[in-house]
Amino acid sequence: MKPIKLHSDTLLRPLQAVSGVVERRNTLPILNHVLLKLSGHEISVMATDLQLQITQSGRLNAGADKIADELALTVPARKLLEILRAIPAGEIELSRTAGQLTLRCGKSRFSLQTLGADGFPLLPAGAPSEMHLSLPQKDFRQMLRRVHFAMAQQDIRHFMNGLQLRVEDSQLSVVALDGHRLAWASLATEDAGAPLEVIVPRKTVLELLRLLDDSEEALQIDMARDQIRFSFGAIELRSKLIDGRFPDAQRAIPRHHPHCLTVAREPWLKALQRAAILSAEKFRSVRFLLEAGQMTLISNNAERDEAEEGLDIEYDGAALEISFNATYLLDVLTQLDSHSVDLSLDPASLSALITMPGNDRYKYVAMALRN
Repeated sequence: MKPIKLHSDTLLRPLQAVSGVVERRNTLPILNHVLLKLSGHEISVMATDLQLQITQSGRLNAGADKIADELALTVPARKLLEILRAIPAGEIELSRTAGQLTLRCGKSRFSLQTLGADGFPLLPAGAPSEMHLSLPQKDFRQMLRRVHFAMAQQDIRHFMNGLQLRVEDSQLSVVALDGHRLAWASLATEDAGAPLEVIVPRKTVLELLRLLDDSEEALQIDMARDQIRFSFGAIELRSKLIDGRFPDAQRAIPRHHPHCLTVAREPWLKALQRAAILSAEKFRSVRFLLEAGQMTLISNNAERDEAEEGLDIEYDGAALEISFNATYLLDVLTQLDSHSVDLSLDPASLSALITMPGNDRYKYVAMALRN
C-alpha cells in the first residue's frame, strides 16, 4: 500500500480518547488492540472490552493527501500510544506490509504486529432505543462528578457497581450507593415519554467523566433496556447495562433530622482533612461534637495520637456527639462547589444528610459509625 502521511496528533488524540477501555491483561489478545480505520480524509479509532466500546472519528489535518486505499487493521493500543507520546509532534508516515504496521517519524522507525480488522469484536447492536435525550455536556458531567464516588467496587450486589440513570416526569436523575452512603442528583429535561431507568456500569461512568467537556456542546443519550449510547463531539460510547433492580432512592433518603446546621464548606473540608490524618486507617473515624455555635472534630488511633479541630457554625440546637468515616464526608465536600452546605443529623438512624442551600437537586446521605 502507498504510505499514508498525517500529523501525529491526528492519531494521538483519538487514541488517547479510546485507550482507557483497553485492559492491561486480557484473555483475548485482540482486546489489547484498537481498530484503526483510515479512508479518504477520515480516520477512526475504536476500542472495546466486550462490555464497553468507544469510537472517536475525525478528519486528517488540512493539506494531507486523500487516502486512496482504505486502511483497516488492529494494532496494540498501549504500544502505539507510548510511541506517539514519545516521538516529536509532527508528520508521521504509516504503511502496512505482511501483517505489520510501520510508523516512521524523521529517522525513527517502529514496526508493530497487527491483527485483521475482521476479527475485532464489535458490541452487538442491542435492542432499539426507547428514549433519546439531548443536554449540555457540562450539566451531565457535573451530575456524574457529584455522585460517582458513591458507587461500589466489586460488590456482590452487582447493581451497586454502577450508577442508576432514571428519566421520569421531565427529570433526569442519577443515583449511586455502596451500602454506607448514597448520592442523588437531578436536572430538568424535555418530556421524554414513559419512565425508564437503567444501571450504567462503573467503568462506563468513569470513562464518561474522563471524556466529557465542561461545555455547552450537546450530549446525545439513547437508552434501551440492554444498552446505552452516548454521542458527543466526535466520540461515540456504547455500553452494556447492569441487569438488576436499584433501590428507590427517595425512600432511602431520610427526612426530618432533628439536628440541622449550616457549615462553610471550605473550612469544614480543611479541618476534616487535618483531623483525618490521625484517624485509624481502617475506619477513618472522626467524632463530631456539636454545641451552640461550635463544632469540634476529634480523631485518634491505636498509637494514641489525637487531633482536635474547632469550627464556628450556625447551630443553636441540643448538644450531640456522633462519629463518621472521614472519607465519606471528604469525598462529597471535595466535589461540591457551594460556599456552604446544610448538614442534618439524626442519631437515631445514625445518618447525615448533606445538601446545598437553595438547591433541591442534590442530596447526599452518609451512615454514621456505631461507637
